[in-house]
Amino acid sequence: MPRLNPSLKTSSVVRKPPLCGRTHSFMTAEALNDIFAPDEKENVMLLRSMWTASCIFRLAPFPSLSQVSLALHFAPEEAVRRVFDWTDDAEEAHRIAQSFDEVAIEVFERETDGGSLTALPGSIELLADLAEGEIPSSVLSNLPLEVIEKVLERIGIKDLVECIETYDDRLKTEAQLLLNACLEMERPPRHACFFDFSARGIDTAHDNDMRCVALDGLYYQELEINQCDAKLNQLTDWTLPRFRQLLERYPFDEQFLTITSRAASRAPVKRKTAVEFRYEKGKDGKLSPTSAYLATEQKRVEQRERRLRRGRGPPEEGASKFLSRGGTGGGREGAEEEEG
Repeated sequence: MPRLNPSLKTSSVVRKPPLCGRTHSFMTAEALNDIFAPDEKENVMLLRSMWTASCIFRLAPFPSLSQVSLALHFAPEEAVRRVFDWTDDAEEAHRIAQSFDEVAIEVFERETDGGSLTALPGSIELLADLAEGEIPSSVLSNLPLEVIEKVLERIGIKDLVECIETYDDRLKTEAQLLLNACLEMERPPRHACFFDFSARGIDTAHDNDMRCVALDGLYYQELEINQCDAKLNQLTDWTLPRFRQLLERYPFDEQFLTITSRAASRAPVKRKTAVEFRYEKGKDGKLSPTSAYLATEQKRVEQRERRLRRGRGPPEEGASKFLSRGGTGGGREGAEEEEG
């Protein structure tokens, strides 16, 4: 097995930062999301302290825990306007978001001073295996870049992360973060696997042609992850063969941005029309009945004659006329025999 290269970059996409429980890592033609800090309540309280510190001098109401959890799905500016409903003014929302970025690192260092951040069992080993398999991963987060870098460094996976995507003036939605991570890793979305544990995140992945994987048995409700493509009982269950099996519908040897699924690239089956089935052009350019059509008509005639012998009714008039015209090679002689 090749030795792990510390300089090999991987990227983990975190909607919640690692300490907040959701990290998504994108890999080669795939994307994987690793989960950190299983104590969800403690993490939400930490985020609430960050948001409270950012609005305390603006006479804004303190955010609730449910609002803080929902804000994880939005950029800071969008969270100020749509989740916390602190202001409708874009400039004011931008100033509050900047204040959030400034106080986030201070609150993080104060609240976690002397404490250690631990990863879920198997997450670090999984990222190392992905790096050895040349599968890049990336981290997405709605927290400032400084906070995420410190989190990854204290957890011990900073060397395994290729890029970190955070919200800014250019990236304002979760879908934009996911697609930008794919561009950074030079992988198409359909070759990406997204680890997430909410219905919103799963829908976002599917809307962008990505597969989604969830870890079963955490703090979320099971109904939230019913639409995911695969469920894991523990991170050690996620192996490279299983990962590639999830994406086996898509070829891996086509150029980036020109890849198409096998089903879509398969040429449609052209069916013969009734005219093409019954007649064909000869060398002289004249139409003549095809052998398949003659055989089909002969079967129909035989079936009608058997019905006649059994007393179930006369054969169809059209079939008799076909034979009298020489459909079976009888021509005028066949017609005379029929009259006799």
